[in-house]
Amino acid sequence: MPRDPSASTTRDRGVRLGSGSPAPEPPGGDVAPEVLDRWFRALADRTRRDILTVAASAPASVSALARRFPMSVTAVQKHVAVLEDAGLVTTHRRGRERLVQPDPAGLERVGQAFAELERVWRGRLRSMEAVLTGAAGVGAGRGRR
Repeated sequence: MPRDPSASTTRDRGVRLGSGSPAPEPPGGDVAPEVLDRWFRALADRTRRDILTVAASAPASVSALARRFPMSVTAVQKHVAVLEDAGLVTTHRRGRERLVQPDPAGLERVGQAFAELERVWRGRLRSMEAVLTGAAGVGAGRGRR
């Protein structure tokens, strides 16, 4: 369900609850949080990941995809629509068939954003490790008397 654009939340204003200070820039580079949400939603489902994999080898019709999965053509169409909305696949008509193929530009954007997310989280984990290592070193130097 689309979010009411007039509704304002603490996240929208860039303020962390209780701190009054601006929230840090969200990871993912210049990608809007709503776009990241669509990508994660699309890729969270195994069937959609499988459809993307099948279509990567060669454009596939929705009906051909439906034969590969234990579901109706309508169900596959819905999965394809989610992938298309996320910018991960494109579709076009060829006669009576609707062909599905990966969108290379969309997949490139996803790869770049996910690489940025990985970079951010690796940095956060290194910082946490440094804090924990420092705390362990401080605690180890203080023995009971």
